[in-house]
Amino acid sequence: MFFVKKLVEVVFTIIIFMFLVVSILGYVLDRPVFISYASSGSMTPTIREGDAFFINPFKSPEVGDIIIFEANGKWTVHRIVGEMDGGFITKGDNNVATDQQNGKPPISYENVAGTVLTVNGHPLLIKGLGNTLSGVSFEWKLVLSVLILIAGISTLNKKTGRRKKNEKKWIKLDFKLLYLALSVTFISVFVFSSITAWETERIDYVVTSAGSVKENWYLPETTFERQILIKNQMLYPQAYFLSWESDRVRDVSEDSFVLMPGESKEIFVSVTTPSDTSIFSEKMYINGYLLSIPPETVKSLYAMHPSLPIVASIIEILAILFVIYKVSGIGNEEFLRINKRKLRRLRL
Repeated sequence: MFFVKKLVEVVFTIIIFMFLVVSILGYVLDRPVFISYASSGSMTPTIREGDAFFINPFKSPEVGDIIIFEANGKWTVHRIVGEMDGGFITKGDNNVATDQQNGKPPISYENVAGTVLTVNGHPLLIKGLGNTLSGVSFEWKLVLSVLILIAGISTLNKKTGRRKKNEKKWIKLDFKLLYLALSVTFISVFVFSSITAWETERIDYVVTSAGSVKENWYLPETTFERQILIKNQMLYPQAYFLSWESDRVRDVSEDSFVLMPGESKEIFVSVTTPSDTSIFSEKMYINGYLLSIPPETVKSLYAMHPSLPIVASIIEILAILFVIYKVSGIGNEEFLRINKRKLRRLRL
């Protein structure tokens, strides 16, 4: 019975930790990763607003599948009702018309994040979890992840085997566990500070035959320029890299540079409007990295994947922390002992 109880606790902790980590990862990548939730009732009653669902990113979507995709800068979960050259025809179960009404293009294959995981044709859901997740800020998700990780490490660090009756009266914390907890916290703060330097600038505009009548209205197949101000608000120098997905972004005045603390730079972006008349949004991804490694190395790693410079910095920090751990001789000496009986009285 004790084993079953411990197993349930471990599984529950892992599930909560994974939900938080996946949510953080989705924020960093600006796309749903394995888990997401519905933010509207367009898929009612199959998936209601606030219901969390699981994503299979490896399955090839087919007609009848529910997919999560990006269209006009927004992530949507709808069902595939047809397929044509260049993409899918999609529709919400609660909507009358398809998403491709009024001549909108089909959903291209590269804009699909994955299919919703189903069991016997029904989506695997966690009712209302999305409402809870949406109410928790990114900072709190990161803090909760760290606390859960530390709690898990603390649980695994407990010695097994027989204990003296006297030992059962105390909760003992040693310097090794303290150093581990502080190291995890330090790395988490580093990752958080790096991620806060990542931004997504949206360039919203309308393509219409009445171009120039209002601000941000343009004629089809014309070019306009927008200005983006980037400022380093960190306390250390950072290397910045700009990237974009749309081929409508034709020119960027500078796509990589270094800013010292407090410095800023104006970037000019040229966009050529399409021939279709509609509302469009271009995304400019601005990634900033701590210069703990040479700028050229950061640039090479960034070219392979935006997250690799952070991974390299984490490895560097881990190596430094490991050296400090070995040199300082931190061991199992106790730094805090809490009487369980007194702790229970305080709780009461």
